[in-house]
Amino acid sequence: MNPNFLDATAVYAMSSWVLAELIRIFHAISTQEAQETVDVLVERKLPLIWEFENMRRVLDPKMSKGDQALLLMHAKPAWVSEKDLLTWVGHSNSTVFRDKILKPLHESRLVEYDETQTRVRISPLGVKDVEQRILKTR
Repeated sequence: MNPNFLDATAVYAMSSWVLAELIRIFHAISTQEAQETVDVLVERKLPLIWEFENMRRVLDPKMSKGDQALLLMHAKPAWVSEKDLLTWVGHSNSTVFRDKILKPLHESRLVEYDETQTRVRISPLGVKDVEQRILKTR
């Protein structure tokens, strides 16, 4: 699990509790009524990437496979095996994934694709692309 996500979840829960307590005290209502009020006020956001065991999934099935690959690498900027990335993106054909997604991403310098060791790493240009194009639209 991503430590940043855990921290954000803890901060969110504590902030929700503090807000509910303030509403309860200042409006002299029950704890349940205060929490219901907070739940109406607070927008719940789903994570874009779901991580469990050794699996990662982008929770937007309409996102292109290339964008999913970039987003997954952005979340953990280190070398990722081609096989893991293929599995995480849910692509069924490794040759097509390599030729139609990884190589074009490499040619546009969004990733570094090491064919010898069959691994991929997001580049600074790829990070910028994810942050400006993919994350800003979500």
